[in-house]
Amino acid sequence: MTKNNPSSKRFGSTARIVTLIILLMILSGTDLFLLGVTIVSKPLAIIIALAFAIISGIPALPLWSRITGSDKRWLCYLTHVVVTAPLAMCIFLSINLFATPDSRFTDTKTVVTRIYSETRHTTRRVSRRTYVQGDPYKVYFAEVCLPSGRLKSISINNRQFRRLHKGDTITLKIGRGALGLPVIRRRGVTVNIPESHYRVR
Repeated sequence: MTKNNPSSKRFGSTARIVTLIILLMILSGTDLFLLGVTIVSKPLAIIIALAFAIISGIPALPLWSRITGSDKRWLCYLTHVVVTAPLAMCIFLSINLFATPDSRFTDTKTVVTRIYSETRHTTRRVSRRTYVQGDPYKVYFAEVCLPSGRLKSISINNRQFRRLHKGDTITLKIGRGALGLPVIRRRGVTVNIPESHYRVR
């Protein structure tokens, strides 16, 4: 048996890189969803998650050295920060949302202040280590004014995007999360708009 086979090492390194990329994509998508239903400043949430990742980086270096297969401290530290920040945010926001009892949620009327869409792109894999930008697609949002006066953007579907306009009322289930941050439970959105206001964009 040949020890320390270079091709085996390359395969193991590639597998770890691909796994981390997939993990980051999953975490990023989950964080976007959780931030979308949590009433919190996105920059503040990102800063806190980064601060936690930066502070916890040094003690975690031996672990990341084993995971990455590298003895380079800067690489291990950078990998820790890049992975731990979205992971910490995901864990915190998930507990805050999913550990919240139904009794905390109440129907809250909010007023639409803006309707808008964004163009995003899929990610396409072209080789083991290379991912490129794929086809574009549209995502739709309604910015609403909460009773506190704070503005919050929520995701909506294409049908709601075509029906809603500024000044319409949306009833959302809002409650204080298990860890203190207010959250929106998205089990359908009640759109209180007359049929005559329907328009095609």
